[in-house]
Amino acid sequence: MSSEALSGAKSLDISERGAERPANSEVLSEAKNLDIGERGAERPANSEVLSEAKNLDIGERGAERPANSEDDNRFLAINQTISYIGPNYLKIPAGDSRPGKHSSGYTGASSISVCMDAARYYGQEDIRVEDVEPDAVGPEEVRIDVEACGICGSDLHEYTAGPIFVPGDAPHPVSGAQAPLTMGHEFSGTISEVGSEVTDLSEGDAVAVNPIIYCGECPRCEAGEYHRCESLGFTGLASNGGFAENVVVDAEQAVPLGDMPVEHGALVEPLAVALHAARVADVSPGDSVAVFGSGPIGLCQIQALRAAGAGPIIVSEPRDRRRERAEACGADVLIDPTEEDALEAIRAETGEGVDIAFDVAGVEATYNQAINSTRPGGRVAEVSIFEEGVETQPNDLVIPERSIVGSIAYQGGPRSAEEFGMVIDMLEDGRFDPDPLITDRIELDDITDEGFERLIDPDSDQVKILVKP
Repeated sequence: MSSEALSGAKSLDISERGAERPANSEVLSEAKNLDIGERGAERPANSEVLSEAKNLDIGERGAERPANSEDDNRFLAINQTISYIGPNYLKIPAGDSRPGKHSSGYTGASSISVCMDAARYYGQEDIRVEDVEPDAVGPEEVRIDVEACGICGSDLHEYTAGPIFVPGDAPHPVSGAQAPLTMGHEFSGTISEVGSEVTDLSEGDAVAVNPIIYCGECPRCEAGEYHRCESLGFTGLASNGGFAENVVVDAEQAVPLGDMPVEHGALVEPLAVALHAARVADVSPGDSVAVFGSGPIGLCQIQALRAAGAGPIIVSEPRDRRRERAEACGADVLIDPTEEDALEAIRAETGEGVDIAFDVAGVEATYNQAINSTRPGGRVAEVSIFEEGVETQPNDLVIPERSIVGSIAYQGGPRSAEEFGMVIDMLEDGRFDPDPLITDRIELDDITDEGFERLIDPDSDQVKILVKP
């Protein structure tokens, strides 16, 4: 897409979703001056926001975006308070503090006596579909009948090199779970049972699940940064997850999907990873960006960058089919690093390098290429989980005064609906497109041979496989 087209790209409204739940809205409003308002409430036009506040309101789909200039606003600061000042001054709220409560596994008597199928992680290359007894639903929990659960790159790391996030030798300090446990953290479904103290969700509600597990007691949790918890874990990696017929989670983890297809809710989690990374990297309209790797998170990253108004978006990816999908997701320039030098190609396109690079491949070569693809003073966002350490030259950062930042997941805990809600809005209005992301759908019984094994095959064209329990 040309720079002129970028200046008129669709606007991205990532304001809070409506005051759907007391934990996520009323508490935050009182503690951090958060004015959320009803979902669908009228907001001032983006032009007013852009002229009266130094912050990016990405408003309704189709709203005009002004050409990139010094008045263009930042994509959204990552840890500041939302408050409607002037027309609409947007920043991520600092959050509130509340202890976490997470199920520790298949323990206690269940209200469902019939066993169900679940894919259980025992160790490297050892996932077994077994009959298990469903968890009981606690007072502040809900049971979700799983519609779809995506196989994530993190799941593949556990399969080939784990345990990494999965507790192997000792129980997780918050959930109390350890292997074997049911995997799957990218999932959606329909609530089939509600705990006695849950008042804001009902049976039949379609939801996506924010899988963050947190302690609620460490300094980061007390600051409302639950995704930075000292004991961070994820449902499906540190407690039983979505590769099962049903799963029990805390009610605060269940984010309503509205009228969108329930299956698409399984893509909310990886798209939230990408949205969060774009915000952490401080992307502005018109920023030139490079993305190294167009696997499932790479494709989501491209869509998030396009929604933020970045461009040109340059993608380096060795697989032909993945480059094709990258183009469908909004990439402007495609590089095959097996045929040409990626750094030379990027400099030929930009002159001195891109403003921001995203490493979404997580290997030594792309880590170093991402650093060296940026201009002096540029930024690098590391979005990958690494199986091994890397060798690098720190002077590549020091001398050109480049900076690098890590990005893990998304807001969670009492703030579960923040970035998940933004993604749901963007899926509903078309700013995120699920179609280029899904490459196959399989049954639970086929999860190993038709799922994990195909995704780790270097000759496979698969990107995102959805498991349908």
